[in-house]
Amino acid sequence: MSDLNVKVGLIGKFDMLKFKNMSKVREKAIQAAPAKEISGVFPVNENAKALHPDFLELEIESIIERNAAKTFVLKGVNGKPLPYFRAGQYISLKLPMDGSLVTRSSPKEALSGKYAITVRANPGGFVADRLLSEKKIGDRIIASAPQGFFYYEDLRDKKQVIGLAGGSGSAR
Repeated sequence: MSDLNVKVGLIGKFDMLKFKNMSKVREKAIQAAPAKEISGVFPVNENAKALHPDFLELEIESIIERNAAKTFVLKGVNGKPLPYFRAGQYISLKLPMDGSLVTRSSPKEALSGKYAITVRANPGGFVADRLLSEKKIGDRIIASAPQGFFYYEDLRDKKQVIGLAGGSGSAR
């Protein structure tokens, strides 16, 4: 290796000295600043909460009777918009039945502010039969935000993939 001879002009030396002392200057400014709570509402935080809520408060808007199942159309309580999600994700319902039901909803309905889940009878099951017999239009349900990664992602997946999925809830 050869020695590098770098010539730094007078102004450059001041810049390097300023850079070297930058952390000391910042630390001094931090210590001099008053410790007070950050107040205010920031749009970026509100948008993040809307897109990634801890939970969703939903209301049954309608029930569509199927052969051996019912489709529950759910909307956000108080007109709050629902977060969009991708096919392959799911929401978990928290029902006052000593447990929860993991189920699926179509992302297309989310664009119109609704989720739709279809539940079929499961004799001897823990939640499905009670959900089908007890829930009615206007009832409220707490659900998780959309979760899961069982969807195609250009950056992650190859052009051709095979996806296998199973049902949720108790199986016999």
